[in-house]
Amino acid sequence: MIQRNLEYNGALTAMGILFGETIRLVDILNSDNVDERLIDEVKENKVLQINSEASRARTIREIRKRNKWAPEGFWKNFFGSSENEQRLLFFYLCLKTYRILFDLHFKVTVKRFHVDNTLPDNFYFKMAVDEISSENKTVAGWSETTLKKTFSNYRSLLRVAGLLTGDRLISPVVEPLFWEQFKNAEDIWFLEACFQSIN
Repeated sequence: MIQRNLEYNGALTAMGILFGETIRLVDILNSDNVDERLIDEVKENKVLQINSEASRARTIREIRKRNKWAPEGFWKNFFGSSENEQRLLFFYLCLKTYRILFDLHFKVTVKRFHVDNTLPDNFYFKMAVDEISSENKTVAGWSETTLKKTFSNYRSLLRVAGLLTGDRLISPVVEPLFWEQFKNAEDIWFLEACFQSIN
């Protein structure tokens, strides 16, 4: 069974994807006293270098939310990975944290990749959201602004992960050994998410 967040949350619209901020915090996330050091960072601003304490607090709150879905040893693995691999691991964590991204990716993007490799227009993502909205009151209550920001951040995430160049969906380039860590019952889905063969 996939261990991931099953609740819909629009918080990604407010904070963006935070890849650069996550990279800057890797040493802290890979430490034994993560929560304490993150609290200190909100006050001291030694790593993030974000002027507003309120903005630092929001950034760290969002990264802590993602950290809850990081499997054991994730940040140690992240720390020792190449930049392209880190980008994919970041994508993995975001898909586990935000159900709406997971659903849009599999309901729309993965299917499109196997047809013609072009990123679908927002119309197709909106259709997927309409389907979800018919069964979920939270999503049904999202505004058009929330949806536009969600779609925009999702496209940014695809680019960061190396799955999107221009408007073309592409299979990311990393060492074949990287994919071995996902060949288990809980994580095999990530191979499909990255347009890899699961055989």
